[in-house]
Amino acid sequence: MMAQKKVLYLALLLALASLASACSADPTSEKESISEAEASSREAFLKIREADSEGGNVSALAERFNRALELLEEARALANGTSYEQASALAQEASQLFNAISIDAVELQKRAAEEASNRRTFAILSAPVAIISITLISYFSIMFWRKRSVRRIMEMKVEEVR
Repeated sequence: MMAQKKVLYLALLLALASLASACSADPTSEKESISEAEASSREAFLKIREADSEGGNVSALAERFNRALELLEEARALANGTSYEQASALAQEASQLFNAISIDAVELQKRAAEEASNRRTFAILSAPVAIISITLISYFSIMFWRKRSVRRIMEMKVEEVR
């Protein structure tokens, strides 16, 4: 009976030790989370820059990007301390934010490219319309001016010069 209690206590002690080691955060996994978040931040930055070059309004994305950078900095600060779990959680949250920003930046880039294409199409199609309008206005203005000149000449009285 005593031996069974010792085995039971020993098994319980081993289970608690393995549980404690499994629950304690691994600094390497936390560093992997931070490096993954850093890679996501670089990708998100490139996507934002591409959307900006297409003419998209990236101010909201830049604000979200800065917030995610703040989370990443907090994760780095906690990683230097002993809060590995919190650092890993913050790094994962920052990584998720960066991934969402990347997706939104791609959508913004597509919308901006489409709007730019629409503006170019409108400009190309409106140029002939403007040219035709200017031509017609000029033609009718000249015709009106000539008619008016002829009418004024016809209304003149003929007088003898002495």
